[in-house]
Amino acid sequence: MARRVEVVSHRSEWANLYEQEARTISRLLSGHILQLYHIGSTAIRGIYAKPIIDVMGEVRQISDIDGFDGRMLQGGYRPMGEYGIKGRRFYIKCSDEARAVHLHLFQQESAEIAKHLAFRDYLRVNPDVALQYSHLKRQLAAKHTFNIQAYMNGKDGFIRQVLSELGY
Repeated sequence: MARRVEVVSHRSEWANLYEQEARTISRLLSGHILQLYHIGSTAIRGIYAKPIIDVMGEVRQISDIDGFDGRMLQGGYRPMGEYGIKGRRFYIKCSDEARAVHLHLFQQESAEIAKHLAFRDYLRVNPDVALQYSHLKRQLAAKHTFNIQAYMNGKDGFIRQVLSELGY
């Protein structure tokens, strides 16, 4: 069955959920996490988002993380490998019926870290652009309710445009 694409209005509890997951991730990857960040639309107040907490982590050596897949599984995180982004380690944590957390791990000084943070921070300080993004996400979710790839592809041009304006 195809995964339903649903975006919902911002929820204040997302910040607390991020904090809880950050503690869990830090415990599971003890000694390897340099920094954790709340990224994605749930990290931007006032915009619609898929109710999935995106956590990005910075580690010293990405290859060291591969040895933690069993421990991550025990903690509820399913390892997905690079999952389309070279140098990333991606994990999915599901609740009873849906994805709850996406964990993106990158090696320190990865350009991906800077890009994710730049996009998040730009939307945080430019509410008009954030609302444009929110509106686009709502349109795409309505149009592609059971096609996550089309939804993601539809956001791609907007994200690339913002990143281009930021020099990425």
